[in-house]
Amino acid sequence: YTAAVELVSAEGRVLQRRQERFGVRKLEVRGKEFYLNGRPFFLRGFGDDSVYPLDGISPADADVHRAHLATARAAGFNYTRLHTHCEVPEYFDAADELGILIEAELPYYGDTPCDRGSFDPVREARELWTHFRRHPSFAIYSGGNEGSFGAALSERLYRMIKKADPDRLSIRQDNPNIGRGNTPADSDFLGGPQTVWKRGSYNPDLPFVCHEYMNLSIKSDYRDAALYRGAWMAPITAEDRRAALSAAGLDMEWGARLQDAQNAFQRIFQKQGIETARADPYCDGFCFWTIVDCVVAQKGTYSAQGLFNPFWQPKRRGYGPADVAVFNSPVCLVAVFPSDRRVFMSGDRLAVRAVLSNYGEADVPAAPLAWRLVERGGRELAQGETPAAAVSVGPARECAMVELSVPVVKRPLCASFVLSLPTSCGKVENFWDVWIFPKRTRLRRNDVIYAEYGSREAEEAFARGGKVVAVRTSRGKPNASLGWWWMENQVGTALKDHPMLGDLPHEGFLSPLLADIVKDDALKLPLKDVRNEDLVMVGEGGDAFYAYLFVKRNAEGGVMAVATGLDLSDARPEAAAILDGMAHFVGDATQNGKE
Repeated sequence: YTAAVELVSAEGRVLQRRQERFGVRKLEVRGKEFYLNGRPFFLRGFGDDSVYPLDGISPADADVHRAHLATARAAGFNYTRLHTHCEVPEYFDAADELGILIEAELPYYGDTPCDRGSFDPVREARELWTHFRRHPSFAIYSGGNEGSFGAALSERLYRMIKKADPDRLSIRQDNPNIGRGNTPADSDFLGGPQTVWKRGSYNPDLPFVCHEYMNLSIKSDYRDAALYRGAWMAPITAEDRRAALSAAGLDMEWGARLQDAQNAFQRIFQKQGIETARADPYCDGFCFWTIVDCVVAQKGTYSAQGLFNPFWQPKRRGYGPADVAVFNSPVCLVAVFPSDRRVFMSGDRLAVRAVLSNYGEADVPAAPLAWRLVERGGRELAQGETPAAAVSVGPARECAMVELSVPVVKRPLCASFVLSLPTSCGKVENFWDVWIFPKRTRLRRNDVIYAEYGSREAEEAFARGGKVVAVRTSRGKPNASLGWWWMENQVGTALKDHPMLGDLPHEGFLSPLLADIVKDDALKLPLKDVRNEDLVMVGEGGDAFYAYLFVKRNAEGGVMAVATGLDLSDARPEAAAILDGMAHFVGDATQNGKE
């Protein structure tokens, strides 16, 4: 609305006139849930760390903020947390228009003022109320980040805020609430887990919103260097990337392939994280950390943990706003598989629970839930329907159980398991990648020598021109997930198309479908006598590169296919596919290296 306010003299003359926009909304806590305008509400939030690489600071330009927040809205977000800062009025104006709720935070990290400011949270909370109270987007006060002012001051501050501004929520400080002590005496809600958790295992007495959720660090993309035309210098240039790769014996082709693999790997876990929150009946929201890369220096490079790059652009092989909206809209479907493993064999029996998170405009009536198995490329492998129960507006609820037999296939393939449900606001659909393998026994070729990599048997056979499959026994920990905030030994792994991979249905990057066999003890690059072009599967960590699969040749015609950091000893079909591919590759190799 627009309020026209006039100051009129006793004689009726208008002395001053002002038009002021304002809005009306009601955000409240009832029991253990949020309600917006009388309806159950789920906070689909993102972190804002004041990332402005062109200006250096938040611009006083409503068009800039309107464009950014429109992108967030298109991706399904409805809430943002301003980390230890408050934004400019133009940001609040844009948020008002687009329906983004704001958690404005006082500039404190625990009880330490940011930027060497004075310690006076009471004054700053009053200033926040004074300057932004007309904005309906301003919805939540936060005392700061991951700490406290102590119980006495925190409770006093909470009482003061609720007395002056009872229509807004307040939290002591935003944190994961593990030993931090937020209570009903100083907070309307709590922080929740920062990474995925077992569904239903976290059930506090107040609503909870996942704090700085899914902060998954990869490396800044050197291919974005030309975008840095303002206050910030490019964090990583092509020259920086070339130098790091060269030290490991890799070329820029591997550099691009690995960067794409990082973006794609990160994308998968972002979806998994949001769906974990949406499927939990006790979860009331999340604050995805962050919507754009913060660009933090670490391990001699710079991290990139955001959904988009610092310019609000989708990452190469990452998600665009429409992709995120599939699982981040008011109404979404989530499939809960019997285990985290989604690698199946022909004939396997599956029972997949369908969970509906309904925070739309109306209850979803009972209706047929359709499911499909669709091969990459569009060929339908199987389909069916099962009755789905009605789901009212509110916490996530299991609506159906899909039972199916995995179809018989003649070759391994990647497929999508698709669920779709009609609702009053249109069809709701979501999908999950799976691998399907035919039932078979592991191949053994008599013309190939199988040996431990580095063993006397392997080296002697190779030296005399033999065809060798050499596997370095892997006893490392699983290494198929991204670390949180700090980059660890896995930020992404790339696979190039090569006959050594046999019929493994990969997409050119490490995905969770390979999670069970990837370990953290692969050999570091560079390796003696292993050329850039001989590498087949390469991993990247925070400060090193790793060789998972590569080829060695010698003048005597010896060909050795080598695996390190991969557990190929078990009977998992993906392990068998790689081992078979290695055997076929060396068995079919000729002396001149042509297959």
